[in-house]
Amino acid sequence: MPYSSTHGYVHVCIPKTGTTSVTQAFKKFHQTRGGAYGLMNDEVDAAFRERYKLGEIGDRQPGKAKHLSALQLKYILGEEFDRSFKFTFVRNPWARCVSQYHFTRTDHEPSEEDKRRRDTRRRFHDLSFDRWIRRRYLRWREYPWRRRPYDQLRKIVDREGNILVDFIGRLEAVQEGMDKICDRIGIPRLDVPRVNPTRHGHYTEYYDARSRRIVEKIYAPDIEAFGYRFGD
Repeated sequence: MPYSSTHGYVHVCIPKTGTTSVTQAFKKFHQTRGGAYGLMNDEVDAAFRERYKLGEIGDRQPGKAKHLSALQLKYILGEEFDRSFKFTFVRNPWARCVSQYHFTRTDHEPSEEDKRRRDTRRRFHDLSFDRWIRRRYLRWREYPWRRRPYDQLRKIVDREGNILVDFIGRLEAVQEGMDKICDRIGIPRLDVPRVNPTRHGHYTEYYDARSRRIVEKIYAPDIEAFGYRFGD
């Protein structure tokens, strides 16, 4: 989660929405132009949750602090969060699923040395996309009290459903969104590099009618809130 008290911004990072690319653009800017810059990347373990009293807000625990929700960041940063310009990026849910599928496939699994160096704990699989998406659906259906473990909307709202960020960009138009953010916080427009892309065909090629409906069910909050459609 990058933020700057100097320039007054907080980036709420949602997984698989180009967060590494946007973060790299800001990091490069601060390395050359200066200004206070923080990148919270701690492991969200029991000690971290106790330190920031995250149990008091009942939010689901992410693996890394870089993916803390807006509500958690508001709780941690306090007044600094309130006076900052908060932004995030979202992504077409069908495309995001395909990206996540490839991100966790065994043919993208790093070496044991890289795992230790990057402290990655994600699990890898060798499933077909159809089997993978059905497994995700069964998990979603099996735990009704955790019905929103995957959607993006939950990352940017408070417990009453109020949106806590000032700007929501789209990964599909990330440079356009970045230009607006830079204009708003008063820095030169930054080019967004393409970092850590997963290489695969167009996401629409992975779906049949059944798998499309699965995404419609699991990600209904995102589809409704952000107006995404299959094929966008």
